[in-house]
Amino acid sequence: FEESRETYDLDLQHQLRLGEHDIVYGANYRASHDDIGNIGPILAFLPPDETEHLISAYAQDEWHIVPDVFSITAGSKFEYNTFSGFEAQPTGRFTLVPAKGQTLWGAISRAVRTPTRIDQDIFFPNPATGAPTVLTSSDKFDSEVLVAYELGYRIKPADRLSFDLAGYYNRYDNLRSLEPQPDGSFAIENLLRAHSYGGTLSARWQAADRWQLDGSVSLLQLTVDRADTQQSVSDAGR
Repeated sequence: FEESRETYDLDLQHQLRLGEHDIVYGANYRASHDDIGNIGPILAFLPPDETEHLISAYAQDEWHIVPDVFSITAGSKFEYNTFSGFEAQPTGRFTLVPAKGQTLWGAISRAVRTPTRIDQDIFFPNPATGAPTVLTSSDKFDSEVLVAYELGYRIKPADRLSFDLAGYYNRYDNLRSLEPQPDGSFAIENLLRAHSYGGTLSARWQAADRWQLDGSVSLLQLTVDRADTQQSVSDAGR
């Protein structure tokens, strides 16, 4: 297939300081029109042309409750998109400096991966060939969702030496899966979920003005399972 796309963006952003508050807010509008020539026998996007709209607004406040010691940041992004409708992505975090050369921080955030044409409009093979359908998507495909929890600590025992320890836990819902259908074909759906946890320990030593040494070790544990009792092609053997 071939694709022609035109995209138009308009962004507005404003930042200001009110006392101990650093505030940033803004908005965005995007219109994107594509025209896909489904000329090959393998894949097809139906409808072959579509105009996608994205309207978003965001606001964030960084509040220095105790200047240079303790601050919190809260904000959210709100958007409406053609594929999944309304989405909210809030975040909250804090930073604490308990002593000179030490920093403790944490955060909780929600993020989404909104659907695309591949998730909702793809067909294999091209229906125009008359061949039996092997793979279909659906306009019921929803956004994949992540809720992330983070906690970290940094200590700088000397001007040229620092250590960082960070840990996290992530929960994923509505992950993309490939589901067998009664007619022998497969459909793209949201029937997987997962969680992961881990952390990183890193060190940095500025041995000389032109010599810096960095080292780190990381841990990641990921588990994927289903939102129901059936099994999809996507998680077979996990």
